[in-house]
Amino acid sequence: MPTHHLASVFGRPPWSDAPLYRVPLFGALACGVAACALGIAHHALEIALGREPAPAQLAIWARAWARVDASRAYLHATMIRATQHAVVSTLPADAATRGELRLAAVHVAHECADVVRELFRLGGGAAIRAGHPLNAALRDIETVLTHRMVAERVLPTAARALLGLGNRPADL
Repeated sequence: MPTHHLASVFGRPPWSDAPLYRVPLFGALACGVAACALGIAHHALEIALGREPAPAQLAIWARAWARVDASRAYLHATMIRATQHAVVSTLPADAATRGELRLAAVHVAHECADVVRELFRLGGGAAIRAGHPLNAALRDIETVLTHRMVAERVLPTAARALLGLGNRPADL
């Protein structure tokens, strides 16, 4: 196979210089994992309330909705900024852009996990059953958190990148 038909995430520059290839790969992957967390959290919000929810349950649900929606907006805005940079510049994304993409993805995944846990508790004893959709949502969101792209251990490197400390982070 001719070498110009090959690509490598680590060893070679992208074969194209189109804007898509200037969006940080690991940041985009992390955003995709975070999007899964958003889907799980939105599904948990759809199924969390019973037929006649008490005002206290509605308040918990409303705060959970706001947390998920605010997280989604942060992720979206961060991805838009990275994409706009890729369109207007021929240079690769800087460390701060890569760091913020990873920070946004980690934040979204963990915020969604906290929301799903809260909604699981809101579901009461019924949610404990293996077939209950809140039980499945809890299992799924905990699985998302095991992914390297949204692991909390990324946060110090992302913070260093955002603050302009140190060299270009290899993890971002």
